[in-house]
Amino acid sequence: MAASTTVEKFVRLPKRQLVLLGAPGAGKTVLAILLTLGLLQHRREHGGPVPVLLSVSSWDPRTEHLHSWVVRRLVQDYPALANPEAGGAAAGC
Repeated sequence: MAASTTVEKFVRLPKRQLVLLGAPGAGKTVLAILLTLGLLQHRREHGGPVPVLLSVSSWDPRTEHLHSWVVRRLVQDYPALANPEAGGAAAGC
């Protein structure tokens, strides 16, 4: 399936949530990257939230709540989000 078709189908989902499952080497990471890039292009044309790619393999649900993990990863991967002066008031986590 082409990346543009994947983006079109994804933006029509009511909750816009997606889990990619498959064997090693099946193309999950490539699909996730292409989807993220396609969603960035869609955002440029139509507005909306900024897509972010997070690998759930670094999350341990026994020790950290999902929302805490997401915030921690966003701040680690995009440190400007923790600095409202660098990214504006709406950027603070």
